[in-house]
Amino acid sequence: MLFLKSDPWLPLVLQQQHLLQVGFADRFIGNLIDRLQAQGIYDEALIIVTADHGSSFRHGQRRRARTDGNLADILLVPLIVKLPQQVSGVVSDRVVETIDILPTIADVLSVTAPYEVDGRSLLDVSGPERLNRTFIQRNLERVRVETYAPWLEDPGLEQKLQHFHSSLYGLGPHASLVGRPVSTLDVPPGTPALVKLENVSTFENVDVEAETLPLYVRGTFTTRPAERASLAIGVNGVIVATTMSYLEHGEWVFASMIPEEALVSGANDVQVFVLDGMSDDPAQGSAVSGRRP
Repeated sequence: MLFLKSDPWLPLVLQQQHLLQVGFADRFIGNLIDRLQAQGIYDEALIIVTADHGSSFRHGQRRRARTDGNLADILLVPLIVKLPQQVSGVVSDRVVETIDILPTIADVLSVTAPYEVDGRSLLDVSGPERLNRTFIQRNLERVRVETYAPWLEDPGLEQKLQHFHSSLYGLGPHASLVGRPVSTLDVPPGTPALVKLENVSTFENVDVEAETLPLYVRGTFTTRPAERASLAIGVNGVIVATTMSYLEHGEWVFASMIPEEALVSGANDVQVFVLDGMSDDPAQGSAVSGRRP
């Protein structure tokens, strides 16, 4: 996916979903560790956590294909290793690659791989330190990266800190509204509905004990806005998310994730408010242009 031609807000909508998936993976790993400890096999277990590639969520960059501007986003992947009987950990800035994982497993198990491998065990520090990184493009082309210092500049990290530092759900200029009662918003009587939810029926009969929950709110506008709009999403009387609209195929749309704890079993009241020139304090002025339950 190329974000160069997309609306600048679209990558942030997708990054929100990505970060929530990271949180899910973190919880999954925590549950796995709890299970291993309950079974009494955690201490002797070898655990390796990694990923196959990174992703860029910055406008003007490719999501996965390498460019000079997105190396910090896609070149580095997590690599966490817990050795058998290991009781303390360290953070290493050595240059290693995913091809080193298999030799590491063989080394820990004291076995020899039945075929030649390209990498070397992470436990082997006797050889010269690797100076270059190899990135494999989606077309399987190998690209060597020789001059890259991730600690000098990381625009992707700056974007996360700018938009997600306080909340994964409070995006846009009115993030401080998250957690406030919907009743604090001043909606003039007779205000027409300006937005329409596409998936409103999914919130009509929710089972909070189910494996999957309707946590994705998406919609369109009943009239074509002249410019990008700021929106607040209320669930059961509480503002749970804020976001911004973005252009998709020439039409303004909006989308956001909502927290699972906002839902109740049965019918849920989901409202979307279009904010118009609003200050951080809704009590200081009429700020809502319209809503659609």
